[in-house]
Amino acid sequence: MQQVIRLFSLMILIAGLAMPVKSQKLKFREVSLSYFSPLGIDPGIKVTTGFVFKEWDKSRSKKNGEHKSSYHQLNFQPQLSYFGKTTYYYSVLTQVEASWKWQNKNSKNYSALSFGMGHLLRRDVLTLTVNPQGESSISEWESKHFFVPSLSYEYGRNFLSQ
Repeated sequence: MQQVIRLFSLMILIAGLAMPVKSQKLKFREVSLSYFSPLGIDPGIKVTTGFVFKEWDKSRSKKNGEHKSSYHQLNFQPQLSYFGKTTYYYSVLTQVEASWKWQNKNSKNYSALSFGMGHLLRRDVLTLTVNPQGESSISEWESKHFFVPSLSYEYGRNFLSQ
């Protein structure tokens, strides 16, 4: 486990050193604050920001003379999530996703494919102490660390685009 943590730390360090080289090309896209709840039972909050790494248009002609053009975009999205019930446990998820989004020029529908890697820290209460007045306090925690890969496909519609 120690070797995995060291390898992950080294990958983050190398990515961090390489990022300033590409930072001139990143374009800020969005910041979103959303409700986050894995499996719908752990209430939480999620902050996501997005950067456009590269955008391009692609066009081609088919054999029947039909011309087709599409818009493509590569995105980089760091995310921070907090969820759980603080009396019993809480979890913090830091995640980075890279996504590829494409859309036909004559359609409002789009598709996106993303993959990412994250680190989940979960802290569980092991021992609660109760004083004579009936007030409880946490006296001992247990920490668990997980690496969380993600892969997702998105199909959506731009309602606000003209």
